[in-house]
Parts: sequence; structure tokens; C-alpha cells
Amino acid sequence: MRTLTTLATLATLMLGIACQEQPATEQAETTELAVDLAAEEQAIHDVAARYREAVAAKDADVLTAFYTDDAVWTAHDGTTIRGTDAIREFYQPMVTAEGTASMEIQPEATVIAASGDVAYEYGTTTSTMTSPEGEAMSQTARYVVLLRKVDGEWKLAGGMDTAPIAPEGAAAP
Repeated sequence: MRTLTTLATLATLMLGIACQEQPATEQAETTELAVDLAAEEQAIHDVAARYREAVAAKDADVLTAFYTDDAVWTAHDGTTIRGTDAIREFYQPMVTAEGTASMEIQPEATVIAASGDVAYEYGTTTSTMTSPEGEAMSQTARYVVLLRKVDGEWKLAGGMDTAPIAPEGAAAP
């Protein structure tokens, strides 16, 4: 408990230091180094497009490569998945299932820090699995992801999803 209190105190102090007013020369430098937020948002959306392709290809290794080594994901059932080995294992049932898989990602908001190296996004995903016999199962869920730039590439550092959302007018699953 003492460690948590110490960490919280340090975090508060760091935040206070970071929020102090900068001298005019530092403000000018910051303005000159401004990040192209529109380009960064497009880069994040490009990652989502490649992620959808990896889902369709049912490739656990490619899907895992979208995550940072220390990523943490909390699934809608409360299961917490930590690190790329556990994430790869999480994808195995989907990639070994017979039939096809697809995912649509509908971001509602993508927010990028002024530093251009961290971001979060939230929205909905619609996942569809089709059996070899052509039977389709589809579900929509909400998500929140935390992204971090690693070696110039946006990676998923963490996030969570909700239980499937019931279609309008239907009872919750």
C-alpha cells in the first residue's frame, strides 16, 4: 500500500511539473515542433485496416505484432491478458476455427497527445465468423484502446472491450 501511495505522490508531482507554465522561448520551440495530428490519426486508422486484414487472414503472429511487448488487454468477461505470448494464445481459437472471420472497426473518437507518441481511441467493432457451411455469427461490442508509438509505429499498449451489444430492439445476449 505504501508503494502505491508513493507512486501516486510521484505521479502527482510529475504532473504538476509538466503543467507548469513554460517560458516564451520553450513555448515557441513547442509550437515549431508541432505534431501533425491529422497524419497521426490517419496512421492509427491505417493500423486498424491492417488489423482487419490480419483477422481475415487468421494470422495470430501478425495480430500479435500489433501490440507492445508489455500490452495489457481486459476482455469483456474480466479476463486480463498481459504480454504478447498471452495475446497470441488469446487469438489461437479464432485463427484455428473452421470458416472465415472478419472485423469492422468503427472509431468514434481518436485522441492523440500533443507529443504525438501516445493516443487513445474508442468506438465499436463488429466481428463476424462464418462456418464452412456458410452459417454466420456476428456480434458488436464497444472498445477502448491505448496506443503508443514504438520505433515510429503505432502499437496497441492496452485496452478493453465490452460484452456484445444487443441489436436495436433485441434483448441483450
